[in-house]
Amino acid sequence: MTTQLLQSAQLQRLDINMAQTMIFPPQTQVEPVTELLQGVTITDPYRWLEEQTNYTRAYLNSVQGRDRIRERVSQLFDVDVISEPWKAGDRYFFVRRVRGEEQPVLMMREGSSATEVRLVDPNERAEGTGAAIGILGISDNGQFLAYCVRQGGDDAYGVEFLDVYQRRILPDRLPYGYCTGLVFSPTNAGFFYSHLLVGADRSRRRSVRFHEFHAISIIAALSDAIRQKLSVVGNPKDSNRCSSSLSSLVGLYQTDFSSR
Repeated sequence: MTTQLLQSAQLQRLDINMAQTMIFPPQTQVEPVTELLQGVTITDPYRWLEEQTNYTRAYLNSVQGRDRIRERVSQLFDVDVISEPWKAGDRYFFVRRVRGEEQPVLMMREGSSATEVRLVDPNERAEGTGAAIGILGISDNGQFLAYCVRQGGDDAYGVEFLDVYQRRILPDRLPYGYCTGLVFSPTNAGFFYSHLLVGADRSRRRSVRFHEFHAISIIAALSDAIRQKLSVVGNPKDSNRCSSSLSSLVGLYQTDFSSR
C-alpha cells in the first residue's frame, strides 16, 4: 500500500512538472485536401500541418542541453557505414559513407586489392546532398552497373547506368518511378526490366520490356556503314580483315536480339 501511495505521489509531481513545461497546443483546424494517388482518391484534413512547425520549434528551442544532445547524436550517427558487397567477375561493388559525408558513395574494389575506387558520388550532384543512390544490378562481367537515385527520401527513384570500364555514366535512363526488376542481357547490349511510373496503372507492373543501350546501337550502325564502304573501296586484304573484326562485334549484337 505504501509503495502504491509513493508511486501515485511521484506521478502527480510528474504531471505538475509536465504541465509547467508543456504549453497547451492550439486547437487543430481542419483544411481538407483531396487528391488522386495511383487511382485512389485520398482526403487529408491536416495537410497544412506539414508546414506548421512554429509550435513544435518553440517548444524544442526551450529544451535545455540541446547542444549537448546534438553533439552526442552526431557522435553516434556520424560514423563510417558500408553496405554488403555485390560481386561480378573479379570486382566487388558496394556503397560506403565515410564520416563527415552526407550520402554514401558508390565504390569498387578489384580482386584482392585493398584500393577502393570511387565510381559515383551523389554528394557532387547538381541536386545537392538530398540525392541518395543504391545498387540495382550489375552485368555478369562487371562492365555495366545500374543504380537508383532517390531525392529527399522519396520511395520513387530514377535509374541510371554506369560503364565501369570507361568510368562513364551512360545517357540511358529509366524515369522516376518504381523498378520492380532489372537484368542485363547476356551480351550486355541492353537490359530487361519491369518499371512503373509514379501514378501509373498498376496492372502494367508485370510487363517486361527490353532496352537497348544507345552506344551499342551506334556501334552497330557504324559497323554496317564501314563494311559497306570497305566493300567498294580499299585493299581487299584489309577489307576482309576489318570485316572479320566487325563481324564479331555485330554478331554479338545480333545474337542478343535474335530471340526478342
